[in-house]
Amino acid sequence: MEMLTKYHTKFSGIKSRIGVGSVVYESLQQACELLNKPYDRVKRRLYRGWTIEEAFELIARKQTTYQKQKQQKLERALLTGYKVCSVCNENKAIEKFPKHSSCLGGVAPVCRFCKTSATRFKRYGVSHQQYTEMYIKQDGKCAICSSTNPNSQAAKDGSKSFCVDHCHVTGEIRGLLCFKCNSGLGNFMDSTEKLKNAINYLSREKERQMMTNIKKKDRM
Repeated sequence: MEMLTKYHTKFSGIKSRIGVGSVVYESLQQACELLNKPYDRVKRRLYRGWTIEEAFELIARKQTTYQKQKQQKLERALLTGYKVCSVCNENKAIEKFPKHSSCLGGVAPVCRFCKTSATRFKRYGVSHQQYTEMYIKQDGKCAICSSTNPNSQAAKDGSKSFCVDHCHVTGEIRGLLCFKCNSGLGNFMDSTEKLKNAINYLSREKERQMMTNIKKKDRM
């Protein structure tokens, strides 16, 4: 395809054929897609009276500038070991960001904390403020085992957040649990009957072990 600088035709409509050098495109949208240009931004400039050449050249310059800025930010991050999160705008250590092979430098633009908060809100509708209030109310402990360790898979990433427990029927939020307790309730399908059976089973086993130990002592 020829360079865009050879094209000087005025815009005559969205569905008009677009010629770039010797190449003719069926529409402006097709030209933008094939030449990797933002369709909406090009269209707005053309309606303001710009030539296609002017619109494409300005956007090309802006895209180049943006890529340079991204590269400079990455170089600074690798040099200093810190990076600015695109959500909270805080300067954090690179270790606080999850790895992402398709992102520039192999590091995601959003820190783990913001990513966890966004995922929590998307799944349960619980904001970071609501989570903090529940966390303080429970003294930073699991509502079942009172452990201060979330024991969660996310904790290995550095987020160390408790699981948000909710009723699978009504969707109502019940509290914060560590990973083990939350998984336990899920495995028992929130059935109090099954949990009682498990307690009785463990109690019987404990009594049997006590009786076995007593018999061993008597033999001695």
